[in-house]
Amino acid sequence: MLNICFLSGDMSRTGGTERVLSIIANELSKQKNKFNIHILSITNENNTSYFNLENEIKNDRILKSKDVNFKKQYFQVVKGIRHYIKENNIDILIDVEVIASLFSIPATRFTKTKLISWEHFNFYEDNGSHLRIYARKLAARFSNCIITLTEHDKQNYLNNLDIKGKVEYIYNPIEEVDDVECNIKSKQIISVGRLTYQKGFDMLCDVAKVVLKDNKGWKWLILGDGEDKDKLRSKIKEYGLENKLILKGNVSNVEEYYKNSSLYVMTSRFEGLPMTLLEAKTYKLPIVSFNCLTGPSEIVKNNINGYLINPENVEAMSNKLNILMNDENKLKEFSSNAQIDIEKFELKPIIERWIEVLENV
Repeated sequence: MLNICFLSGDMSRTGGTERVLSIIANELSKQKNKFNIHILSITNENNTSYFNLENEIKNDRILKSKDVNFKKQYFQVVKGIRHYIKENNIDILIDVEVIASLFSIPATRFTKTKLISWEHFNFYEDNGSHLRIYARKLAARFSNCIITLTEHDKQNYLNNLDIKGKVEYIYNPIEEVDDVECNIKSKQIISVGRLTYQKGFDMLCDVAKVVLKDNKGWKWLILGDGEDKDKLRSKIKEYGLENKLILKGNVSNVEEYYKNSSLYVMTSRFEGLPMTLLEAKTYKLPIVSFNCLTGPSEIVKNNINGYLINPENVEAMSNKLNILMNDENKLKEFSSNAQIDIEKFELKPIIERWIEVLENV
């Protein structure tokens, strides 16, 4: 049996990365004769996981804190990782986010532990830290395998770096749900995600200013929380949208919102593979999304089950939404086509790909 350890930022967080990690780790832990699964958080104040983990998974942490001070605690983290992989005879360490390579590469040097770097953004996005660019270069040189979320991003790595190991792409999986449909007649738009710069909710407000004033009876719900909440509240108030564009915060029954909406909109500036689009696809929601790097174009077929809009083009998104919000037949057409290509995102083939990579790294 292989001892597999996922190196996470903080499993107590509510983000899409942590959610996907919990799904993959749980499924791999069910492979009783193949893997022992560990999750090691760099920081985790209470050593908890927001998402449910199988009992067999060992969940631990290095720092009892919310954040890591890179300058002051760098060597402490490296030492903690190295101690953990030796103490638990870890065969493969998986960076859940390529920037963790800055810690994991020195921690695994001159050990028998293989290293996989799992990219959760895209090659061209540093998400506010130039260290991420450096981490990708290190991963290219020292990782045994790099896993991207899309085929497009796999090519980005191969075209831009001298890769010493392998590069594979594995989609994030959708979770199985009952055969349910959205409510085309609800006149409700939904968007889901952390309230951060990445997700572009500031631009969403600009779109909403146009379409909610032009289309009476419609409302737009945003599910999620984050550091931009106060800025967004101010913008919503400035635009006079308090009862139309609604910040719901984190909710426990997100599936009910999917089922009771007519449209899903994504305004992200960048993504790896957006889980919320996959979830919307599962509930047969028509989608309007900025065609940012990377992922939307591998999920949405333009003018078949949604509209892909040039990145950050608020005017174009407003125009397309206005069309859909006034064309019930088009909404029904997009909804009926929503699940085209969905099988490639199903859990079973994705776990099979993970098993194949882990057994051959």
